[in-house]
Amino acid sequence: MAQSAQQQSDDAIAISMYEYYTMAIHSLLARSPWEIERQISQYHRNFLAEQRCLALSILLLMSEEYVPESALAGALPKAREQTRGSLNRAVFLRALEHQFRTSPHAKAFAQATFEKMGSYVQASRSADEQKSDPLIAMTETLSRRVPPKDAQERQLYEERIGKILAYVEGIVGFLAKKYDVVAI
Repeated sequence: MAQSAQQQSDDAIAISMYEYYTMAIHSLLARSPWEIERQISQYHRNFLAEQRCLALSILLLMSEEYVPESALAGALPKAREQTRGSLNRAVFLRALEHQFRTSPHAKAFAQATFEKMGSYVQASRSADEQKSDPLIAMTETLSRRVPPKDAQERQLYEERIGKILAYVEGIVGFLAKKYDVVAI
């Protein structure tokens, strides 16, 4: 028999936003189905790096709603969304640094990745404001950074971004069923 939504949320394990992002980023980067484990060209290496940034950007955008209400209690009503965004970015960056902790340059690498993600996040937000498709805007950003060779490759980009979105949605959906974010 199916559980009610209340029973499912009662069964959820309470975690912090940092733990949520640490698990999500690890799942995204460690198990990315679009990546391959063989020697690749520099062009392909750049494309894979951009896909990681794009996937992380989608994760960041999709997870903003998980910032716990308790963290927003002191925010002024007009600054509530800005506070939510700031907290979300700060916790995400800290979790990204954790992901790269084995590198002696973890903080710099995480910061550089986060900065590269910025253009995808901005493209998505601008598209939302203009009532257009954020994925198309992200595809345009990817195409500027790693230009497709022809129209067929451009189509492959669009398909790949759709797969990345579905994969990130799967991760976020799984975590939302199993965990309840209760703290920063």
